[in-house]
Amino acid sequence: MVKPDALIFDMDGTLWDAVDSYVWIWNESFRQLGINKIVSKNDLIDMMGKQPDEIIKRTLEGEENQDIELVYKTVFGLQEKVMPLLGGKLYDGVKEGIDMLSTRYKLFILSNCEHYAIKQFLEYTKLNDFFTDNLSFGDTKLPKAMNMQLLCARHQLQNAVYIGDTLSDQIQTQKAGLPFFFVNYGFGKTESFAKEFSHFNELTNYFMDL
Repeated sequence: MVKPDALIFDMDGTLWDAVDSYVWIWNESFRQLGINKIVSKNDLIDMMGKQPDEIIKRTLEGEENQDIELVYKTVFGLQEKVMPLLGGKLYDGVKEGIDMLSTRYKLFILSNCEHYAIKQFLEYTKLNDFFTDNLSFGDTKLPKAMNMQLLCARHQLQNAVYIGDTLSDQIQTQKAGLPFFFVNYGFGKTESFAKEFSHFNELTNYFMDL
C-alpha cells in the first residue's frame, strides 16, 4: 500500500476504554430524572461508535413518555462536567505508540462524540502534543464519513487512513474512500479491513515499519 500521510484514530474502543464512566453517567442521569431504568456496561458497549442522538433513542426504547431532548441535555451535560474527573483507561501500548507514531505521521482523532469529549480525552491522557487536529460529531452534526472528508480537506491529506474498532467505523471509512484498519481489542467486530491488529503495539510496529 501507499504509505499514509496521516493516521486518523477513533477514540472509544481504539485509544481508551471509558465505558465504566459512561455507565455511571447514564445511570446517575436517569436517577436525577426519575427514570426507572438501569444501563449496563454491555448495553453501552453494544452502542459504541454510534452518534449520540442514536444512542439516546436506542437507550430510551420502551420509554415513549420521556422527553428525549431533556435526557440528551442531562446525560451529556453531566458527562461534560464529570469526565475530566472520571476519565478512562488507555489501552496497553497507546501512550508509547502514539509518541512514536507522531515522529513519522500526522495524527488525528475523529469520533462520534460530543464537541468537548476529544479535548477532555487529550487533557486527561496528556496526549495533546501528539495530535495535529481532531473532529467530532458534536462539532459538525455530520456522520463520520463526511467528517473524514472534511478533515482530509482541511489538512490537504492525500493518503490518510482511519483506525477504528466497530462495524460502523468500517462502513463510514469505506464511504469516505479511505482504507480502514481494525483493532479487534475494542468494542465491535467486522470482517472487512485493510489490516487487523490485536494489540496497539502491533499497530505501532506496522506503521513504523512502512
